[in-house]
Amino acid sequence: MDKKINQLRLTVSPYTNIQNAIAAGYNTEVTGYRQHMGFYYINASLLDVEFEIDKPELLLYAL
Repeated sequence: MDKKINQLRLTVSPYTNIQNAIAAGYNTEVTGYRQHMGFYYINASLLDVEFEIDKPELLLYAL
């Protein structure tokens, strides 16, 4: 489990800045701001029926 968590951290590390995520294709805000939850951004080019830890389809930005 630790290996997968570390892999996920490495995968999302370039996207800690929302502007980097938007530039990388996570440019569709899905829900708008949700109080106590933040914003959800999706990369539509990654949408499929498989869970791939190295290709997250959705990113959450909490405030």
